[in-house]
Amino acid sequence: MMPIRFLRPELEKLDTRLRAASAMRGAEVSIDASAWELAYASSRYTAASKDLYPGVLLPYLAKHAPTPASILYMGGGSGIAIIPLATAGYDVTVLMPAAGGLKLVHEEAKAAGVAERLSYVCGYAADAGAFGEAAFDAVVAVHSIRVEKDLRSVLAALLRVTRKALCFDVVSRHGFLVGRMPGGYAYTAGFTPASMLHVLAEHETPGGRPSRHEQYPLYSFDETAQLAREAGLHVDEVMPVDYHAVFQWEAGSDEAAEAALVRRMREDEVLRELGMGYLVLGRKPAA
Repeated sequence: MMPIRFLRPELEKLDTRLRAASAMRGAEVSIDASAWELAYASSRYTAASKDLYPGVLLPYLAKHAPTPASILYMGGGSGIAIIPLATAGYDVTVLMPAAGGLKLVHEEAKAAGVAERLSYVCGYAADAGAFGEAAFDAVVAVHSIRVEKDLRSVLAALLRVTRKALCFDVVSRHGFLVGRMPGGYAYTAGFTPASMLHVLAEHETPGGRPSRHEQYPLYSFDETAQLAREAGLHVDEVMPVDYHAVFQWEAGSDEAAEAALVRRMREDEVLRELGMGYLVLGRKPAA
C-alpha cells in the first residue's frame, strides 16, 4: 500500500472510518472514490483544460526550475498536471485533503510508469509550512487554492516553501457567468453557448437554482496580478484559461450559438478575457 503522510489527525481518522465502513457494508463503490468526493475533490476537467495546464506549466518550469527538481503540487479536482510533471522528470509531492484522492493519483501514476517520482501528503494548503522553508524548487497549485477566502496569506505561505517558482490559478470575475451573481461569487455550473449569449445580452443569468458546487471568490485580471504581487511573488505572466472547456460541459450545445460566441470573443477585447479563470506564472524574488 502506498505510504501517505497525514498532516492532520482528523484527516487520518476520517480515512480510517471511511475505509472500515466500506469494508463492513461490502460496498461496490470504491472507498477511495467516496473519500475523494467527500473532500470536495470531485471536479472534472475537459480535454481542453487538461492540455492547457501541462502545455503552459512545463515550458515555464523547464526555464525557471529545470529538472532535476522537486515540486509541491497542491492537488484539487483531478490533478490535471501531476502525471505530466512526473513524466517530465520532476519529483512531485502531492498535497491533498482527501486520502482517497491521493490513492487515485497513485493508481494513475502506476499506470503511467511514474509512481516512483510521487510522494503523498494528506493536508490543506494552510499546512504547507510543515515542509519547512524553501523545501521545494517549485509549487504548483491548480484547481485547489482557488477556494481560499484569504488567498493572499495562502500564497505567502506557499512562497515560503518554494525556492524558485510558484504557479497557481483563480476563478475569473469575467468568467462564464460574467460576474453577474450577487456578492461577488459565481456558481460553477455549466451553461450552453446560447445561455452565455443571453447572459452577455441581458446582463443577467438564466433562472434556476445553482449547482451543488461551491461558490468561488472571483478576481479580475488586474486583481489577480495585484494579489500575487502583494503576496511577494514576482509575476511573469497572468493568462486567461481557455474558455472553450465550458462548451463541453453541456451536452447538445447549439453549434451556431457556439460559433457566434467565439466570433464575439475574437472581436471584443473584454470577451477575449472570458475564461474559467487566470493562471499565474511567477518566481520567488531573490533574497
